[in-house]
Amino acid sequence: MKIVTVPIFNEAHLLPHFLKNVNEVIEPDLIILNEGMFPHGPENRHNISDRFIELYTHNGDGKRSFDIESTRIFASEHENVVLNEMDYGDISTKDAYIQAFTHGIPENTPKTASIFLTEADVFIHEGDRKHLIEISRDLPDDKVLTATFMRFFIAPHVRIYPDKERRIVMKYGDGSLVRKVAADNFLDHYVDRYAIHTDLRVYHYEWIRPGKYYSARRAQFEGARPEALMRWHDVARDQILRGEDINTSQPLRLETDRTIEHPIHIREHPSFAGTH
Repeated sequence: MKIVTVPIFNEAHLLPHFLKNVNEVIEPDLIILNEGMFPHGPENRHNISDRFIELYTHNGDGKRSFDIESTRIFASEHENVVLNEMDYGDISTKDAYIQAFTHGIPENTPKTASIFLTEADVFIHEGDRKHLIEISRDLPDDKVLTATFMRFFIAPHVRIYPDKERRIVMKYGDGSLVRKVAADNFLDHYVDRYAIHTDLRVYHYEWIRPGKYYSARRAQFEGARPEALMRWHDVARDQILRGEDINTSQPLRLETDRTIEHPIHIREHPSFAGTH
């Protein structure tokens, strides 16, 4: 059995492409979409304004996405997709993050089930399908397969973090490892003794956001971390063009995505050509 869990918020435009990707590469029995805004805003790390809530949540409720109706329709049209509309309440940031990745996993899930914790803007190349199946087939109960994390943040370039890897899949067991991995993801804690490193890559398209989705993404940072936009959209671009390293505390490499073959499913997104 294979289960994919996905926290989502304002990502209906990505879901058709994401579903094609996971259905082809992972072939899951169940895809769990846990929809809703975290208590402290998108990604649970930034304070947000009343204006943000008014513009980018459904009827200004501060919980549902502005595109929730599209997400509901999407979920109803696919047998292996379950949509949970989350109400995180006033819990800690860390607890909300863990809930977002673990809520809805059935209580009778077999210990041997493969659990994939991912996001709607994260893709795996269809060419890696066979390799992923082979290396995950005999995965030990206490280990997690990881992949190189490629973050596409400004056209036409990508950050590749050599010291960070995205966790792909683990066995369910008693559920404790799944919760631990979710907690570690929140803390950006990537170096761990239970990782099995692979040569796989995951592709994170955080800035493929058309129209209102792009405005929401910008507003998410402008309210709390305006320097992030400056770094990604100005400093990073200038330094890349000059062939310099980005001034950051995190070690990284930069490559042009002209040398990268993107997953076919994200290439089908209408914003892909204009963004990358």
